Amino acid sequence: MKNLLNAVNPKNRKQTERLNSRQVPNNAGGFAYALSNEGRLTRFLVLGTESGTFYAGERAQTLQATDFVRELVQRDAATALRVTLEVVRGRTPKTDPALLVLALIAKTAPDVAHRQAA
Repeated sequence: MKNLLNAVNPKNRKQTERLNSRQVPNNAGGFAYALSNEGRLTRFLVLGTESGTFYAGERAQTLQATDFVRELVQRDAATALRVTLEVVRGRTPKTDPALLVLALIAKTAPDVAHRQAA
């Protein structure tokens, strides 16, 4: 019985095995819990993509982040603008990611008011 319990114990699972349906594939070939859109945008604004990560190079990470921001602006430009302005106030070491988000909002947001605000 002990061996059966060890087989289903989440602590004994490998990173490459999905624990539940809330997990999504990550760049390491395993699974992780997904962030909300606001959390993902905040991470991009604070950390940026400079020098990449252990599992993704700078270019790949930048393309992935830019695609995400474009989709977010099309779906919810108001949230993208609000989060960007909140995070920029004292939480970002560099302004490049915020400038990219504001430029995408100014150029591609479906609503004229959001484009003007950016």
